Amino acid sequence: MLSPVGLLNAIHVLVLGGITTIVSSWLRLGVAARSLPMPAKVDQELAHITTRSQLLEHIARVATQAPLLDRKWSGESPASSPADSYRVLQFNTLARGLSSSPNATPLLPAREVSSYGGFDHLEEPERVLDWSTRRWKLLQEILRVDADILALQEVDHYGDFFAPTLTAAGYETAFQVSDSASGVRFGYYADGVVLAWRRERLKLVRINRSTSSRSGRASIVATLEALKDGRRIVIACTHLNSKTGQKREDLRYFQTSKLLEDIDEARTLARGTEGQLEAVILAGDFNTDPHDVTHPKAHAAKAIPSVRAYGLASAYPLALDESAFNGEDVAIWTTWKVRGDYEAKHQIDYIWYEGFKCTSVLLPPAKLGPGRLPSLSYPSDHIAIAADLQLNPCSDTHCDGVDMVKGQSI
Repeated sequence: MLSPVGLLNAIHVLVLGGITTIVSSWLRLGVAARSLPMPAKVDQELAHITTRSQLLEHIARVATQAPLLDRKWSGESPASSPADSYRVLQFNTLARGLSSSPNATPLLPAREVSSYGGFDHLEEPERVLDWSTRRWKLLQEILRVDADILALQEVDHYGDFFAPTLTAAGYETAFQVSDSASGVRFGYYADGVVLAWRRERLKLVRINRSTSSRSGRASIVATLEALKDGRRIVIACTHLNSKTGQKREDLRYFQTSKLLEDIDEARTLARGTEGQLEAVILAGDFNTDPHDVTHPKAHAAKAIPSVRAYGLASAYPLALDESAFNGEDVAIWTTWKVRGDYEAKHQIDYIWYEGFKCTSVLLPPAKLGPGRLPSLSYPSDHIAIAADLQLNPCSDTHCDGVDMVKGQSI
């Protein structure tokens, strides 16, 4: 039975890949057979915000706790993108349901009491994880990157917050709820993944595949078309199962293999007439390093090597082993957090591509506080990563990562 949650401005219903899909001013994908709780009404605070300028003005008024951590671009990041260049952002936003305070009143009946998501080294957890302010910091980080394509994970306030704000900011959006929905047990909405694209540059051709499973994978594979020249790009956004250990890595390898099959199907349809450029972007939280892992549970890397074997290149240099994360000045980590006695610093978020040249990437913050992430100056335990990708005349020239040099601030 289809849940009626969030059916705002609905136009019609499609069935894609066995999943009932609501098509509207926003795309809501994968409201699966079992009903999952999701917000049904737009937040009243957004009632009069309809443009990007209004949104930025509102953020400036409400996101005042602390300035965001400074970020720099490698190389020379252009003030405006060339016509054949696209800026891609990848960001796990840290779901409210996976980081809530034990003192907060849950939105729904809860089976367990939340404990700040296990972030027990934060200096002011009540302030850092307060959703009423943290959500605006998340949006501030997204908008200051000013990307053309967004891939977001752990979004559990899509219909009431992210869909209307990103729409006001100039994006079309699609959402796939995650069937694992871990935050529900703490009394919060189900989370999922969001794929968004700037409507003045790109239009949706089709959602090729929208999938979720209780094993922990949520993905969207779509085909977009450039408004200027009609060239098509296959875009995929994903969030894979977490935790270390070989069984978990084997599961991620299986999830990745299925995702690459979905991308293959989309590419076949996207090629169109002879000579039409067909390129690929895959962004997501893969929840695994590119190398073998020994701590806290050992596993041999399989998921990320399979992406490379498929032929996609990473916008960022890939860590060769765990020693790459020693020290303060490593430029390739994407999450850094402390839970209990374990300090986790890993490269688990990626932007992959084919048919582009990567000209610049957004570098990690230079310095964090003792509690690492999240903090008053950064709203998630993952950093947003981003890359400027320029289309190639052919799809066989790419390399892993750009030179990591000091660049311009955003």
